[in-house]
Amino acid sequence: MTAMCTISLSLLTAAAVAISPWRVKTPMSVPTERRIAIVYEPDSVPLLILTETATRNGIHLVWLAGQTDARILRRFGSVVITDGSSTEKVTAQLTLHDVVGVTTFADSRIEHAAALARNIGLPANHACTARLLVDKIAQRHALADAGVPGPGFVGIDSPARATSADELLKKLTYPVVVKPASGHGGRDTICIPDFPALAAELAIRCHANPWRPTIIEELLGDFPPTDRGGVGDYVSVEVVVDNGLPSVLAITGRMPLAEPFRETGAFLPAILSPVERHDVADVALKAALALDVQCGCLHIEIKLTTTGPHIIEVNGRVPGGGITDLVAAQTGIDLFECALNSAAGQIVDRRPGNAAGVHYQLALQPPIGQRVRLRPDWSAQLRTVAGIEHVALRSMTAEVDLRDGSYGYLLMARGCADDHEGLLETHRRLNTLLLND
Repeated sequence: MTAMCTISLSLLTAAAVAISPWRVKTPMSVPTERRIAIVYEPDSVPLLILTETATRNGIHLVWLAGQTDARILRRFGSVVITDGSSTEKVTAQLTLHDVVGVTTFADSRIEHAAALARNIGLPANHACTARLLVDKIAQRHALADAGVPGPGFVGIDSPARATSADELLKKLTYPVVVKPASGHGGRDTICIPDFPALAAELAIRCHANPWRPTIIEELLGDFPPTDRGGVGDYVSVEVVVDNGLPSVLAITGRMPLAEPFRETGAFLPAILSPVERHDVADVALKAALALDVQCGCLHIEIKLTTTGPHIIEVNGRVPGGGITDLVAAQTGIDLFECALNSAAGQIVDRRPGNAAGVHYQLALQPPIGQRVRLRPDWSAQLRTVAGIEHVALRSMTAEVDLRDGSYGYLLMARGCADDHEGLLETHRRLNTLLLND
């Protein structure tokens, strides 16, 4: 079993009480030309936006990347080539560049970024915490040990374990969610109705090459999800951690999931009562403390159930899916700026604002197993929808499988509605653009 770090429940409770979910920090002056290293992975971060944020904050970016990406990245800062280099060699290069922080925007690079920062003596998460942020089995154990609300689960870390865990798997309440222990975007994440079907699914996964550790979790809420007035039954919480102290920056509402667990959009502000808002923020803070996160941004997904908010998962990075744009538009907070300053140990004022309207990012997801296309006049139709500010076309046609995750969408629309009713109408109009191919 993977080694884990947790803190005691008594410390967790005390810390959660001491920290306000909407804590405001004292602003500090920002020095010029600080150098911050980014452990790069293609498509993990919008280069132009991050560079603009860095320039605005007096930051020079030092990219850690392979030779293939170096040509482009040199336009946005300095580059340290990592091909064939040991951690020690890269650390020495970063020391020469006089970096004051190391971060990443890719799940697969979280552990490496933390190790580099620790080697230089910069703000960093412990090795154990970095592992918890990318290994969902280890993460579930840490959260459960700290008493943070979540589903019953069984981790399958080897094919042998899949055949020896029958008794534990039979004790779960069905249906269950089966997903990779390390992954993102809902890929290879499906709902299984009963134990015989689960046994068949695990047999398929055990013969996959390469083998991928898998986690089986009791379903939170209903499947299909319960309708909450036309929006999703879950939210995401955007958190920044400075010197071990987490702060909630925004609670993002989510649109209903497409089958099985494909994301269809996000919006701000979320539709929550004051009590729900407090409880969601409290659970998010407890999760950050349970994982002993010391620095960086967290994207925490939380299910809204009849027994209160439960953690779906904690991601150790800024969110994707356009949520950074929504947070900036609605609250005035730049999550990339938060990530860069946190990596450098710089505590700055992040007082959330509250812009008018409902800012949204909506993805048009096709149905499962059916080839569809956009209607010929899709662009003209969208121009008649008030509030749409930008449309990113991904594909004119699509046919997705149950295991493809959220990345099979055809287009994504960003904008601002007058209110939540306007948001729902825009979502409805968006979903009239599909035709059978």
